[in-house]
Amino acid sequence: MFRHWKGLLAAGLAALVGGTACWARFGETSRLVLRREEVALPAAARPFTIALFSDTHLGRYGDARSLRRVAALIGDQQPDLVVFAGDFFDAYRRDQELLDLDELAAILAEIEAPFGKYAVWGNHDRGGGAHRVYGELMERGGFTLLQNQAVALPDLGLVLGGLDDALLGRPDFSLSLEGEGLRVLVAHEPGPAAEQVPGAHLILSGHTHGGQLGLPLVRDLLLPPGSGSYAKGSYPLGEERSLQVTSGVGVTKVPARLFDPPEVVLLQIVPGQKSPS
Repeated sequence: MFRHWKGLLAAGLAALVGGTACWARFGETSRLVLRREEVALPAAARPFTIALFSDTHLGRYGDARSLRRVAALIGDQQPDLVVFAGDFFDAYRRDQELLDLDELAAILAEIEAPFGKYAVWGNHDRGGGAHRVYGELMERGGFTLLQNQAVALPDLGLVLGGLDDALLGRPDFSLSLEGEGLRVLVAHEPGPAAEQVPGAHLILSGHTHGGQLGLPLVRDLLLPPGSGSYAKGSYPLGEERSLQVTSGVGVTKVPARLFDPPEVVLLQIVPGQKSPS
């Protein structure tokens, strides 16, 4: 009898492990969710929305169809501003024959935002041969690529800055975000930006993939260099400052996600009360 139950238990565990692995490989990776966050910032002059997406990692494990789903989801939200936080490609030199740049640029161009579309470099855009095509592709798609640059968006009451990639690029952590109102910084890796750019009221990042496998303890071990102590979601950075990290859309290295579905983040920025002096 004991051997019978032992055999059933072993079979059940094998089925559970197999089913979980199958879901992580094919089920979770095929999802796309919208995560909504309200961010109250005293420096904000007016309410507005930002659609944040990152880490599409197009190539072996992501294609034009997945990008088209992202574009459609963003379009449904009608955001005021769209931000891409880097890693458009996974390994461009390896996967370039799988990708039609004209098609990808056309899909990016379909994304609309009345106050602009902006992007920064990710480490996979700097490496793997993608540096030769990434900048031109984003420009063709209507995105302004911010490389240690800042632009004023007076109609939204903010200054928006973007850093070069921290791992393979040359980020300028002294980038000036001077100007009236809200100061927003886009940086692919959250760790260095959160630690070295105290002047930003809001930092937008990707890179982490949420660990891809959102299991306790395991997730933190899988976070890539540059993540710092940030995995996914909203993090206060002290008084009147905030960090938003998206776990992104695609996968890299391991084509699987678990408890961490691909996402687009819709940030509702609202004016917040200032802390008493």
